[in-house]
Amino acid sequence: MMYNPGYWTDMVDKYGDGTSEPIGVCPNCDTAIPESNLLIRYETEDGSVRLFAECLNCEIPVHPEPKRIQQ
Repeated sequence: MMYNPGYWTDMVDKYGDGTSEPIGVCPNCDTAIPESNLLIRYETEDGSVRLFAECLNCEIPVHPEPKRIQQ
């Protein structure tokens, strides 16, 4: 992939108003992690995409889990 300096900025603030939707939840405390806390996005050898983001509650980098829908 070619480097595009605006790519990450556009992804983090996709609505243009400083907000972003959650990318998942912290595996330690179940706090929603906003897209603005994304630290790195990478592809593994098997082709899957992984995220590394800072949890607002734990204040540590984690691999967010998919969003859970509570019923």
